[in-house]
Amino acid sequence: MSTLSVDTIQGKTTAGTVDFPSGTIVQQVNATDNGTANRAQQSTTSTSYAHMSNFDLAITPKFSSSKILYMGNFNLFGSNTTYTYMAIYRHIAGGSATYIPTIADHGHAAITQQTYMQVPVFFIDSPNTTSAVTYKVYIRSHDSGDTSYIGWVSGGSANDNLTNMIAMEIRA
Repeated sequence: MSTLSVDTIQGKTTAGTVDFPSGTIVQQVNATDNGTANRAQQSTTSTSYAHMSNFDLAITPKFSSSKILYMGNFNLFGSNTTYTYMAIYRHIAGGSATYIPTIADHGHAAITQQTYMQVPVFFIDSPNTTSAVTYKVYIRSHDSGDTSYIGWVSGGSANDNLTNMIAMEIRA
């Protein structure tokens, strides 16, 4: 039996740049709040999507052909009789925020009224750029006058308030 020991594995270089094989995770960025309030709760009473800036996550792809695997877990709540809907938008440096389409009529996630819920969101994006890409979270209320919330709340436990966001660049 043979043993191979290495300190570092590096992709081959072509014209001074590293060439990663297809399917390689090139980089990842993440943001986590384990109930420590570094992503303070935000809310809206709007029935149109409103940006929740505490939940932005940025990544700068190294290759324009790369895919971005976005994964998030969010604490959502809707007051009174309202449902809460959440959608993820993509913002590429120098441009406006663009909704990333899904099949669902109500964004990437929807929860029932008067319930704190941990809501997972997963999707693959093809931003086709090497400029900074920021994934922005938007929420809205189903009913006018009711409030939808996202993020840490002082009355919840660390498990109730867990928020994670990860963006991974995958070489196409």
